[in-house]
Amino acid sequence: MKNVKGKVAFITGAASGMGLGMARAFAAAGMKVMIADIEAEPAKRAADELTGKGYQAAWLQVDVTKLDQMHAAAKKTIETFGKVHILSNNAGVGVFGMCETADMRNWHWVVDVNLWGVVHGLQAFVPLILEQGEGGHVISTASRAGMAGLRGAGPYNATKFAVVGMMETM
Repeated sequence: MKNVKGKVAFITGAASGMGLGMARAFAAAGMKVMIADIEAEPAKRAADELTGKGYQAAWLQVDVTKLDQMHAAAKKTIETFGKVHILSNNAGVGVFGMCETADMRNWHWVVDVNLWGVVHGLQAFVPLILEQGEGGHVISTASRAGMAGLRGAGPYNATKFAVVGMMETM
């Protein structure tokens, strides 16, 4: 996809940080942007910022750990903008600790967001992108932790290595 003007991007974790940076860059390039985040008020503010600059943007409160919410977000993105061309699986959390001693609640949280969140995005959006027949892209944020092990970052590394592996299979 060489010309992104008029194309549609769906970005998780888009209310702040890298996700908001992507939303701003995509909008400035002429894309329509769906800002998705677990936090409603920051997501609304991010969308308002973009629409205030004359860009086409909307927002959704979405918990990426819930497959049904990701399917609903895909449907709402299509209803709002007609299509979807870019999926950015950007939502993520950092949980550190040794694999053998990290709190199990933290293990479940990081796996649910960083791993299942990506799987849910792929399941909900990739079939729609393929069905449109216009091409598209999938971006899944993995960080350097998906390429090199960091002592004391076992749970985080495990999920980010998994994301790199999934993207390499695509």
